[in-house]
Amino acid sequence: MNNKPLPYLLAALVCERVIEGKDGAISIVRIADRIELQMDEAPSGTYTAPRFTLDGVICLRSGPVTGDFTLKINLEKPSGKTKELRSLPVKLLGSDHGENFVLNFELKGDEEGLHWFQVLFDGEMLTRIPFMIVRVPAKPRSVASSSET
Repeated sequence: MNNKPLPYLLAALVCERVIEGKDGAISIVRIADRIELQMDEAPSGTYTAPRFTLDGVICLRSGPVTGDFTLKINLEKPSGKTKELRSLPVKLLGSDHGENFVLNFELKGDEEGLHWFQVLFDGEMLTRIPFMIVRVPAKPRSVASSSET
């Protein structure tokens, strides 16, 4: 493990929506760590993996770190496969200066189970955000009954 200083992590989370004010302040709506996806079974017995969107927030403060860096967000699936979702430049000026990153992800629910959003700061793991995908059967469609007069 490397002993180089890292910035302070004020927040790292997944949510339904992020509202960013004109002054740069952010409001977080419905923190999420789980989604239940209704899976429609195809005639062949396979499932069609739905797509869904999530917002994410990462708030960094410089602390002892100054300079230009890279923030990467990777998604690690339950199978162990990892995919880079974002690579973002970060400029930290020291002390309480920092940056807020509001992210929007479109994901495919092709694997059920525990997923991890890895937050890497210049290649060093800063934190991991857990996110569970659970498949649930599609709700039966109700048939409207018609009454004869």
